[in-house]
Amino acid sequence: MDDDGETGLFSSLVIDQSGRFHISYFLKESSSSGVVKYATKGPDDRTWEIRDVDTLSKLAFGFFGASYIQVMPAFAKEVLRSNASGAGWLISASGLGSLVGSMYMASIGDTRHKSALLIGTISLFGVMLFLFALSPIFVVSLIILFLAGVGFMGFIAMGTTVLQLTTPAEMRGRMMSQWLIGAATQYIGAFPISLAADYFGWPIAIGGSALMMLAVVFWLAIYRPTLRKLRL
Repeated sequence: MDDDGETGLFSSLVIDQSGRFHISYFLKESSSSGVVKYATKGPDDRTWEIRDVDTLSKLAFGFFGASYIQVMPAFAKEVLRSNASGAGWLISASGLGSLVGSMYMASIGDTRHKSALLIGTISLFGVMLFLFALSPIFVVSLIILFLAGVGFMGFIAMGTTVLQLTTPAEMRGRMMSQWLIGAATQYIGAFPISLAADYFGWPIAIGGSALMMLAVVFWLAIYRPTLRKLRL
């Protein structure tokens, strides 16, 4: 079925009511990297249909990107010289952008450019987060966080859509659980960001985190074009 590298690790098999096989497994590409794959084959199919399952972008999104919201009060106080209400305004600006991003995704319907939107929204979020880390002006930070919110929720909405469209019903709960691991990592990611801020300051800590998230995205989109080759 798949003889590419050290494959078949951590595999799971499901056979649906129509007799179609669904297999998820891990392909080890090197000592430090690999990819989750999904293979399916019906009773009348001659070959297996094999796809990559992207979970790395979500983990990078949660750990390096979304964790900024957990440290916002400290950033507002120490960098923007703001109080608790100022931190509330910053978080609200991001929330308003997220609302706009959700409404936009809902309005475009079934677009053929899902992969471009997926890469574009997470890239928008990463770039805006990097600019936010460098901004010492409160009003400018509000505008930047609004745009970051658009990318933030746009990626979540489109990523969930792509995952549901590419996963059969029998495997959907399992794959959604992997997808939502990224939501948990944002709380874990706040700790190393805080440690980095103690040594290097908040701008470098959050800006560096944004750059690491973008590095993962560009790697997936260019070096390993998992996202770019999606056709839905």
